Amino acid sequence: MRKLSTLLFLCAIGMPLFAATTVRVKTKLPEGVEIDGETVKVKAGYAFKRVAANKVEIYATSGRLQGKVTGTLTCDCTKGGGCSSIMDGKGYKCSPNAGCTGCTMTLTMATGSKPEVQPVH
Repeated sequence: MRKLSTLLFLCAIGMPLFAATTVRVKTKLPEGVEIDGETVKVKAGYAFKRVAANKVEIYATSGRLQGKVTGTLTCDCTKGGGCSSIMDGKGYKCSPNAGCTGCTMTLTMATGSKPEVQPVH
């Protein structure tokens, strides 16, 4: 009964039950992250820093780029209300607020940062 009442409440306030997130890379994939479905994960030596409710920066915690921001991730609603970002032990993802039908996550490489170059063997 409790699950049914929660479901009815979510429908009544207009919160989507299964809103999808579209991941869009605006420039090139910022250094230090990888995409896993609807989640963006940081690689070793990088971390997220929240700068707004719907935006985080990716920065290097070690190595030659230590302290530098390599890119940003922003969550925006495709239609309706806004989107918030969720950072947990698994990575960064978007979550639709009440009235939002879906989110778009935009990854942008920081101005002046260079893409990671891997040697060819």
